[in-house]
Amino acid sequence: MAPLIRSEADPLREVLVSPPLPSYGDVDMRLHNWVARPDLRRAAEEHAELVDLLRDGGAKVDILPGDPAFPNHIYPRDTALIGPRGAWLSRFGLPSRRGEEQRVGKALEAAGVPLVGATREPGTFEGGGDAIVLGATAFVGVTERTNGAGAEQVASFLRRDGIETRLVRVGLSFHLGEPLGIVDDRTLLVDERWSAEPAFRDFERIEVPASEVGGGNVLVLGRRKLIIHDGYPETIRRLRAAGVDAIPADLTELKKAGGGPQCLTLPLRRG
Repeated sequence: MAPLIRSEADPLREVLVSPPLPSYGDVDMRLHNWVARPDLRRAAEEHAELVDLLRDGGAKVDILPGDPAFPNHIYPRDTALIGPRGAWLSRFGLPSRRGEEQRVGKALEAAGVPLVGATREPGTFEGGGDAIVLGATAFVGVTERTNGAGAEQVASFLRRDGIETRLVRVGLSFHLGEPLGIVDDRTLLVDERWSAEPAFRDFERIEVPASEVGGGNVLVLGRRKLIIHDGYPETIRRLRAAGVDAIPADLTELKKAGGGPQCLTLPLRRG
């Protein structure tokens, strides 16, 4: 069987998304860690526009209907890490999301993605938001949501596939995907405050200015082609100056729940 995802820099072939529900107006924002209450009509429009960009980029888009019990379902990236052989399921650091990974796991199996492992207590791990595979190298974050025990379990899983795994401690960030994004197999998009991180030493780096926190949260569509929230104009300028096709998307309302284009998507196949 061909690898499902060899590298997050490879062209996107199939992706899972989960649109917002009308019930978002009743969400307990403190419990679910939302920044602000989104405009529900506009959030749905933004999500539909994102799906159009994914399809225009050549990806097959699988739609997983929402579940009122899990308002953060719009961020499926956090539920699993998809590697070459299949999916490693999360165990959420945010208690209100626990159980969400089992629901997504069933959708993954239905899409032909094998379940090859799962995070065990006392580990916590929040999926592709805290682990990024780039061919022979992977970065795994120790963050607010992924603890050391969870990171080590995932690192062991990746090493069994011959992938060199580098742990990155990013302190108060929810996820590694906030300060770190992917441009291509040799180029990272990194918050300038983290650019000197030793784990990134042998990669080219395009820096996200400190004034645009979250600008590293991008989704690769193809070779040096990616989607980025349109609220990061300087980051977009720097990407384009480096020859990257940076496609802006208005995600203003969707970001109020705490994530960007990386979080809103769970790539299933690349290559």
